[in-house]
Amino acid sequence: MTEFKAFFNQTAVDTGMTDQQFERLVEVLSAAERNHREWLKRLNRSLVCGCEHLDDIVADDAHFLCRFGQWYYNEASDLVRGDQDFIALGSLHEAMHNEARDLALASMRGAEVSCDSYDRFADNQSVFFDTLQRLRDTMRDSLMSFDGLTGARNRQSFMHVLEAESARVRRKGEACCLALIDLDFFKKINDEHGHLVGDMVLRDVAQVIREHLRTYDSICRFGGEEFLVCLPATDLEEARTIMERLRAVVAEQDFRPQGAEAKVNVSVSIGLAVMNAQGDIEGAFRSADQALYRAKSEGRNRVFVMPHDSAGKPP
Repeated sequence: MTEFKAFFNQTAVDTGMTDQQFERLVEVLSAAERNHREWLKRLNRSLVCGCEHLDDIVADDAHFLCRFGQWYYNEASDLVRGDQDFIALGSLHEAMHNEARDLALASMRGAEVSCDSYDRFADNQSVFFDTLQRLRDTMRDSLMSFDGLTGARNRQSFMHVLEAESARVRRKGEACCLALIDLDFFKKINDEHGHLVGDMVLRDVAQVIREHLRTYDSICRFGGEEFLVCLPATDLEEARTIMERLRAVVAEQDFRPQGAEAKVNVSVSIGLAVMNAQGDIEGAFRSADQALYRAKSEGRNRVFVMPHDSAGKPP
């Protein structure tokens, strides 16, 4: 995973972006690219056939006026503005327009266009579109890393988080905890209010979880109404404090999804376990799952902490 992709993914989690918002980012960038390829086609047709109106191409601020320029300077999301490929696109794009202007003016005067001038322009446009493709691929990859409903990471992408924390545990001996969170009696919410309301409850609970985690914690929609949270550099006592606070916030939250006739009462059960010194991801998850079972069997709406010396052992 590139440095920017990691930043892009984490920022999306922190801001609660959904896959629809990601899709919109990719669509806008793709539309801007298509428009620029049409611009390029017009320029080449003019140079070869002399049959195109080129006022916009020879304008001094042409790189601001084209559709890509409007997206780049005015519309692009802050999520992409820190990326090195995005930054490079600005200078590549401006240089390409400047070279296009020189070619177009020479053509309009009937002057000969040198091979070196055109080769320089063609090489620059090739680098421009390669860089644009790379940026779009990064955004598409990020789109595939998130759950469409809640904006949390999906299970596949979350494994990168767990593998990184596992390596940190082995290398530095730092504690890392996993919390498995389950919405209590979620089937009852669906039965009483309908699945659409249930979906909105899941989305809203995911947002509450994000808001009450630390910036370096990560959340995954593990499946159905379950969320998995990774708490790096955190021992069991600190993790218990964080999860107890989260549990209380959810229980006290006023969930009123659109379509629900009244407040929807929501609580969560949480199983908490620590990753052992060997960074055993499977063992830590198994312990969190056992702890969640205990939390539910002992009445729900509670946090159960699996003792450290029990981590990863079968029930």
